[in-house]
Amino acid sequence: MPLKEEPSDFEVPIYLRNAHDIGCLQLELTYDPEVLKALEVIEGDSSSTMMVEFNTDSPGRVVIGIVDEEGINGDVLPATVKFEVLQRGTPCTLSIANVVAYHVATLNTVPSSSTPGEFGGDADSVTFPALIFTA
Repeated sequence: MPLKEEPSDFEVPIYLRNAHDIGCLQLELTYDPEVLKALEVIEGDSSSTMMVEFNTDSPGRVVIGIVDEEGINGDVLPATVKFEVLQRGTPCTLSIANVVAYHVATLNTVPSSSTPGEFGGDADSVTFPALIFTA
C-alpha cells in the first residue's frame, strides 16, 4: 500500500507595485477553499511605521489591512500568506479583490489594478498576484 503524501505548505507573497504615498490599504486575497487553506499572514518588507493586520477566518478569503503613517512607496512586499494544500493536482486562481487605498496626506482614494496569480496544483507551480497602483 503506498504511503499517503502529507499536505504541503507554500507561501504567496502579496506584491505592491508603483506605490506612491499609500497611507492606508485594505485588500482581500481570494482562493478556492476546497483546494487551499490559509494558515497565517507573515509580515514582509516594512518600515518602522508600517502596521499589517489580517483575518483568515473566512474560508476562501484573506483580508489584509496595512497602515503606514509615512506612506508606502515603490515596489513593496508588505505581507506573505502561508497556505496548506488540501487538494493536490487541482489548480485555482489567487485573486486580489475589494481593494481600497488612500493617500497618506490627502486621504484621497488611490486607483489600482491587480494581476491574478494561480496555484497550479502543487506548491512548485505557483504564480503570484500583484497589486499595481496607477496614479
